[in-house]
Amino acid sequence: MVEFEISIQERNFRTSAMVVKNLIGIDLILGSKTLAELDGILEFKTNTFRIAPKKLHLRPSAYVVIKPGQEKYISLRGKVPPYLRNAEVIIQPNRFLSKFCPSQMLVKFKRGRTSIPVKNLSHKTIHVAPDKPLASLHLSQLVDVVQTLPSQYVTELSGDDALHKVSAVSSESQPVESTIVKYRVKKYPHLDPNDPILKLSENEIIHKYVNLSQSLLTSDEKEEMYDPIFENRHAFSLYGELSSCPDFEVDIELSNDDPFLVSRNLCSRRVLTFAKQL
Repeated sequence: MVEFEISIQERNFRTSAMVVKNLIGIDLILGSKTLAELDGILEFKTNTFRIAPKKLHLRPSAYVVIKPGQEKYISLRGKVPPYLRNAEVIIQPNRFLSKFCPSQMLVKFKRGRTSIPVKNLSHKTIHVAPDKPLASLHLSQLVDVVQTLPSQYVTELSGDDALHKVSAVSSESQPVESTIVKYRVKKYPHLDPNDPILKLSENEIIHKYVNLSQSLLTSDEKEEMYDPIFENRHAFSLYGELSSCPDFEVDIELSNDDPFLVSRNLCSRRVLTFAKQL
């Protein structure tokens, strides 16, 4: 059994899945509240589940002129959700742009922006204005697994269990939380096995110790503040491990004249005493 989170249209849902030998596909149980949040529609006649179309329009960030035979990169921007600001997605150009680009393009967002190559194969000059959308992204077609578990920690049911006990986990299997904790104990041996931090994900630790509940930011702005922290999470000692942050500059402004020592390793009291005398 494996537990993970899926993100659908900016909303996270925790899901439990069982891996069995004789079944094909994935079954999900969605409650009425989930359907309401997703604007989902259940059609019992056709046994289908549909999510209301949700399209994100991308506009050029500047006015661009492309002469016949010329190729230029056009920077696109839009109100990209926080979970997609640095993701790879497939966008679709509008009817005008589809004459000069493929019908679907795989692009990489960086801080909510991306760029696409456009070559003018016509005999007329192309004028691209920033107030008109050039491409779109269908958010309803996105499903992103944001938390995964290594395959060696997945419990597989036997053939008999798969046939007669599909809705239950075998008695030999372990709870998902216990499996995740054991995985982290092995990964971070310096931590006590009973340390409560082992039950928290990296994202949960960041939200716990970087508390923005008292700030004046909106909910979207708060999530944007967490984005660069999560992207550079290896620079922080989330589980007490040695962090690494190559080629990353930090500006430090001192609030007083008290001296301090910056060291890559833990210092002994003798070294600290000597440093204070400098």
